[in-house]
Amino acid sequence: MTSQTMRRYGSLIVATAITGVLLPLPLALQHTALADGSQQASQNISSSSDQSEAPSIATGGGGLAITWGERENSTVKVAGANIDGNFGESGSFKSGTNTQFQWADIAMDGGGTKHLAYASGDTIYYRNKTAGGSWSGSRKVASDSFPNPVRMAVAPNGTIWVIWRDTDGSRIRFRYSTDGGSNWSGSTIASDSGNMYMFDIAVGSDNIPHAVWYVRSSGSYKGEIRYGDWNGSGFTTGRVTSDGSTLYDADPVIAVDGNNVQHLSWRKQLNDTGTKWAIMYARRNTGSGWSDFTTLATTNGDAKYSPGIGTDKNGSIYVGYSDPTSSSRRHIALLSKPSNSANWSNQAVSDSRWDYRPAIVGTTDTGIEAHIAYQKEDKADEAEIRYLRYSFGSATPTATPIPPVNADITINNGAEITNSNSVIVTFQNVTGNPTQVRWKWGSAPTDASTDSGGWVAYNSTMTVSLPSNASTCTDLILYAQAKSDASTDSTPGVDAIKYDNAVQARAAAVNPNMAYGTSTYNLGATSGDTGFTRSNNIAVRIEDVGDCAGLKSYSVNGNAATNWTTGATQATTTVNVDTTAEGQKSVPIVVTDNQGNNLSNTPSYYYDKTAPAVRSLGTLALPSGDGILQRLNFSGVDVTDTLYSSATGKPFWGVWVASSKVYHSTDTAINASDMQWTVVRVPNPGATFSVEYSLASGRSIADLAGPNPNYIYVKFLDGAGNPSAETLVSEPLTITNTALLETSLPNISK
Repeated sequence: MTSQTMRRYGSLIVATAITGVLLPLPLALQHTALADGSQQASQNISSSSDQSEAPSIATGGGGLAITWGERENSTVKVAGANIDGNFGESGSFKSGTNTQFQWADIAMDGGGTKHLAYASGDTIYYRNKTAGGSWSGSRKVASDSFPNPVRMAVAPNGTIWVIWRDTDGSRIRFRYSTDGGSNWSGSTIASDSGNMYMFDIAVGSDNIPHAVWYVRSSGSYKGEIRYGDWNGSGFTTGRVTSDGSTLYDADPVIAVDGNNVQHLSWRKQLNDTGTKWAIMYARRNTGSGWSDFTTLATTNGDAKYSPGIGTDKNGSIYVGYSDPTSSSRRHIALLSKPSNSANWSNQAVSDSRWDYRPAIVGTTDTGIEAHIAYQKEDKADEAEIRYLRYSFGSATPTATPIPPVNADITINNGAEITNSNSVIVTFQNVTGNPTQVRWKWGSAPTDASTDSGGWVAYNSTMTVSLPSNASTCTDLILYAQAKSDASTDSTPGVDAIKYDNAVQARAAAVNPNMAYGTSTYNLGATSGDTGFTRSNNIAVRIEDVGDCAGLKSYSVNGNAATNWTTGATQATTTVNVDTTAEGQKSVPIVVTDNQGNNLSNTPSYYYDKTAPAVRSLGTLALPSGDGILQRLNFSGVDVTDTLYSSATGKPFWGVWVASSKVYHSTDTAINASDMQWTVVRVPNPGATFSVEYSLASGRSIADLAGPNPNYIYVKFLDGAGNPSAETLVSEPLTITNTALLETSLPNISK
């Protein structure tokens, strides 16, 4: 167990008197002088003229740390010392913190690293300082509406836990970090219509955090102590007390000892005037309910401030509280039950005008010792932070405890991607001798939901099946939780891998004559159906459509593989066509990605060298007047391309259109001319159809105008771009309006 779980603090609340019937309570413990501790050290920690307030103390790695706030300077301060040493300043952060309400907190881990959490305005920050090192920069934990105060704990496995409440106490929230405070996750511990207040958190050697709080006003839990236990994905909440608001329970503090026993203390109102209070105690073993409810002390006056509680790895328990000795004076009383005693003792450890807000930890490094930080106020608003050390004799050697279960996981030795339906999971950084394990993809396993079928026998290396509904190119996150007979890993091991069992690519055989421009008759048509070719080759196009492993190579027509160009989105090559016969052809294509997945595709295409057969060219009407842009209306057309028709159900693909002031009377003259032909697709070819055509295609405006008429020439195309031998010629058309079409769009501004 790391000693940060023994870090406790004191807190302020002005109690409101609750009228009600006094219920029976356990008798208060009597003072036992034989168990009193002896004072070994006393030191003024703050030594400031400012209002020094709200101390918190922590221990770990043979050291101590105290944090507090300086109100006027809005500063968070930290002091550090070795066990049994003198404190010196360790850090001072002028953070703008409202230290009257936004109290900071500190924890230490087993290596002696100090962990600090504090709020400023609506933001919570974290810093750390390794033993012998310097303080890190501030790292944002979360934002909320005036978080106040902030409490924290650090687990033996290094997980950092921070909790706080929002402005009105309607929510208690949490964040945790498993990477030293760089990244934070978390949500809400509890929500309530009442004002939740004075909360605390502690973590045991099993790495499981436990939070406590009370409900200050309204709601069904008013005046009761509540708790929350981490279940691997959130906090399961319940009641510690259930006697309602008549006997008002408030200000709980919690610590966990080396045996994972939770120790809880709080103050309880004993009469309806609020002038008599009890300091209460209860304990809980792992997996059990709260028990041993005990009245440790009663006060002749308003207890007013929350107690502090601390413990050590051997099970010593220390509770401090502010005991009112008169209306204007109060001292710190120390209730102790060290591990070498069966009895509690109660002794005054201070005697100033106004001593309050005790925070306590216990250590066994140099004996059984209690370390107390408290707020001493001899003059209003000029409080100091004081430190006391009390000894209770020599520590009894104890057997080295078995560390709590903890296990990290690695999938496929750290590989980032897999195409298999299962993975090899290796458990690493294992402590606590786990005997069972359970797992779940996508979220932490629970008793109600796992992918392992519940707990199964633990092995250091295990085969885990991927989810049956896993989609290719998705990131899969595995949560694996181990346990032993003694403890359960509170934070499941997590690792991720990308699943890729298929190539994400498209492959097609494409018409190589797809230039989309004008051309002379001798050069041939520059477009057509993508699945046809009249040439002795076909283009093969391969597209990467987001392969998560990246494409590696491709092979066409059984040839040797060609490496994929890094960063390319597509590749194109050409393949010779078997021209011995027209008809449907195919080309086998294999695409391989870097994960070894293959995509085999055999796209088909048509080789066609035969021109469409014309039984009737039909007639061509030009209803668009004398402009450059013409609508060509065809009727009475009877043209069929046998191969294209059998493949698509359409008689032909489109038309090839040219225009000239020269009238060519024969197809031979037409074909020999230098006219520029434009390909126009006909979506629904048949006897009657219309297309749009610009006489400016491939011609100058000067060439169009003038007294001589223009003639429009039309040939019919099949899918491969073969033109009909026959040509349909329009009536002469004189162009007087050479203006090009303009489209006016509305002027929109904002």
